Amino acid sequence: MSEMEVFENESIPVTYCLEDAKTCPKYCDAMPIERLLTFYYFKNNKSKLASLISEDIRNHFHFKEQTTPKQLTLDDENAKEILTEMIEQGILKRMNNFIGVYRVLVDYFRYPKTYSHFCSCIIKLGLKLKDKPLNYQKLYDGIQKGMQAPSILGKPYKEWEKYKGKEGENYTVFEHHKAVADALISILREKRILQNS
Repeated sequence: MSEMEVFENESIPVTYCLEDAKTCPKYCDAMPIERLLTFYYFKNNKSKLASLISEDIRNHFHFKEQTTPKQLTLDDENAKEILTEMIEQGILKRMNNFIGVYRVLVDYFRYPKTYSHFCSCIIKLGLKLKDKPLNYQKLYDGIQKGMQAPSILGKPYKEWEKYKGKEGENYTVFEHHKAVADALISILREKRILQNS
């Protein structure tokens, strides 16, 4: 068996590839990933999936270009102070509470969109939750698993503001994460780090 044959049955999750493509600064940078994915799925007779992947990547960059506000910078000192305040106020109690934090810091500031890089940025702040330093793996799992449902959580905060869900568990989960995001935005505005839009 050749070395190449060993890789024949290997696969990379589509969600991981899409997440990676969307971290590119511009659409032209994401195009090689888009071409690779669409070629792969067309070749495997999954043209509908290939089209959906291509559309998802293109829509991400088209939407981003039209709606993303000018990116601001939040230095580590201010970030630590604000998030510590949110922990002390009981707004951030569990790891998945950081989904609201993720949404705001990624949408309005220069925080990375990939969960792994985002979590690394948060961990280096040296925050404590229940008197224990934040654990990278638990933080990553809390965000990554929590973002899977409802789907609105993967969309920009501007979409969260307009979202009118139906009563039920998913909508309750969304409301909880939006409350965390709203609290963070309120603090950022009080400190004049984020302007009213």
